Amino acid sequence: MRLIYSFIMYLLAPLFFIRLWWKGRACPSYRERLGERLCLSRTVKTYDIWFHVVSLGEAMAAIPLIQQLLDQHYQILVTTITPSGAEKIQNQFKASLTHRYLPYDLPDVTKRFFKLHRFRLGIIVETELWPNLIIHAKRANRTLFLINARLSMQSFNRYKKIKRWMHTIVRQFDGIYAQGAADAKRFIALGANQSNVFVKPNIKFDLMQPSCDKAYQALKHQWGVTRPVFILASTHDNEEALILAQWQKLKKILPELIILIAPRHAERFQIVYEMVKHKHLKVGLTSLKSTINAETEVVIINSYGELLNFYAISDYAFVGGSLVPRGAQNVLEPIALNTPVIVGPYTFNFQTICDELKQKSAIKQISTAEEIPEVLTHLQHQQTHDTLVANAYLVFKRYQGVVSEYITLIDGVLKAKHHEQ
Repeated sequence: MRLIYSFIMYLLAPLFFIRLWWKGRACPSYRERLGERLCLSRTVKTYDIWFHVVSLGEAMAAIPLIQQLLDQHYQILVTTITPSGAEKIQNQFKASLTHRYLPYDLPDVTKRFFKLHRFRLGIIVETELWPNLIIHAKRANRTLFLINARLSMQSFNRYKKIKRWMHTIVRQFDGIYAQGAADAKRFIALGANQSNVFVKPNIKFDLMQPSCDKAYQALKHQWGVTRPVFILASTHDNEEALILAQWQKLKKILPELIILIAPRHAERFQIVYEMVKHKHLKVGLTSLKSTINAETEVVIINSYGELLNFYAISDYAFVGGSLVPRGAQNVLEPIALNTPVIVGPYTFNFQTICDELKQKSAIKQISTAEEIPEVLTHLQHQQTHDTLVANAYLVFKRYQGVVSEYITLIDGVLKAKHHEQ
């Protein structure tokens, strides 16, 4: 099976580069450091730990853990797939660690990756199950953890169709640390060793909160400090249009409302901007502060890594990927900043936490965008608003501290490996 998979990957490899070049039209960073995608470097480097975080969300989640390990003077390599993840890691840590793009999952490329990058412990964040990468990590005698692991029912059903092969892949991990009991059961059902599967809270509960940046407060003064702010965060295709179709109803409830839109992907910044203009709404861009004033109705956040700061100055938050079947983005970020959260019907990426938040009356879930005006009407009642925020924050605080647990675990593994040498 892996031979067939690898053959297909080799056939598709030229298309991967064409896709990077195509994406580079809207986001030039996709065209940078292309050699790393094939691990063309000849320099051998040694590290203590390798982290793989696929994109911005996983990078944000891993930052507190990586920072504490750097404080203990561990040498760290971090790989990402997307430029947004790369930018966040590089801006956050500068020269304190090494960043590389993860090479494509081609057998000779992944072998070369482990020859050039020597480390004692590999940590993959969430669920990046690249077969050649994982198998060659074990052949290179590296300890391998999958942390903050999640496996939605949708993904599980797909993997079940190739269960015999997935059995081999998930058994390569020395530890799988699942976000919830349901995730853990699915990994075991795919063939993971039960003795190597554990449940730990989502590391996003230990999110680093932003400092009060005056630049964002100044921006709020620019459009009017008393205006209520509704942020549509990490939105996917069509979600913005569905919500903006409710604009007139929302204006009746909140006449001074301003909507912030943070599209999930950079290539959609211009698309969303044009869509808002087409609706004859007064729109500004965060990259062009001069376009934002007291008349502005919608602001497009056309940059990465600033979402927490915008949550901090928002009164209400809709978390994207949930009105369309993408499974929702991170609901914990606005909760950490005491911002009431609204999600759509599709929350399978954060199912465990969303189920608990719903059970504790700590989040508002809607079936369609047409329900948003009603939800915002309810949130105008101070007691309803404060109860929702308080309930959400209680859930958030209850699970904090998991990063310290991972530090203890990682220290123990690395010390044991040091004694083996």
